[in-house]
Amino acid sequence: MTVPATSELDLPDDELLRRIVNAVTAHPEVREPLLRVLLTDEFLNLPAEVKELREEMREGFSAVNERIDEVNRTVNERIDEVNERIDEVNRTVNERIDEVNRTVNERIDEVNRTVNERIDEVNERIGEVSRTVNERIDENSRLIGILTGQMGELRGEAYERRCAEQIDAVLFDHFDFAALADRTSINRQLIQARHEGLITREEYEGGRNVDIIAREQTEDGTPTRFAAVEVSVTFNEDDLRNAVGRAAVIARITGVSTTAFLVTRNTWPESVDAIATGLGVAIIRHS
Repeated sequence: MTVPATSELDLPDDELLRRIVNAVTAHPEVREPLLRVLLTDEFLNLPAEVKELREEMREGFSAVNERIDEVNRTVNERIDEVNERIDEVNRTVNERIDEVNRTVNERIDEVNRTVNERIDEVNERIGEVSRTVNERIDENSRLIGILTGQMGELRGEAYERRCAEQIDAVLFDHFDFAALADRTSINRQLIQARHEGLITREEYEGGRNVDIIAREQTEDGTPTRFAAVEVSVTFNEDDLRNAVGRAAVIARITGVSTTAFLVTRNTWPESVDAIATGLGVAIIRHS
């Protein structure tokens, strides 16, 4: 229940309570004696008990604070221990990781060295094989070239032999009846002319290298005309010039009129006819 303050009480001035209130207000020192008269001993002792309770609570709070501090210290110590353990575990893990990394790196380096050595061996082997293959290719190419040349020569020789065997048919349009000339007699004349200095070494070899020398047969066997025949599956302007030069050598050393011929199995352009005519060579196609 709320008690109204005495200043709020509507009391007459001559009322006893009013006079007591006014006296207490004017003389504060009478408050405590007045309270002792008005209040019981339990109520008067209440401030002391509150003070004791306050002290007990302060002591309790102090104990609690000390306990809290102790707990905090224990927790902090435990945390420090845990942190130290974590640090130790981290150091151990890091050391293990470093060790594993070193081991892995060493193994990788070893594998790399092995792989590189193997690659070098393979490259060296490849180089050896390549050199061997290239050598074999070069050798095969050389042999193929030789064989090609030999086959060409064989084909040329076979064609030349056939033309020699059929010389009467080859020269049918130019000679009444053509036969092979006596090469032994002509070669003796070439040797004599060379010894006497009438022809050069080149002219001598050109006369010896005429593919076919034919004569027009007469009843008494005396040659009245020779044919210096060059046989070529394919030919060029140099072959035409050779034919003319060799025919001239035969005519000079024998004293018999000699005509240059070139026999081939292939066709040739019209422009070659003009060159041949200008050089004095008759081109014959004979298959």
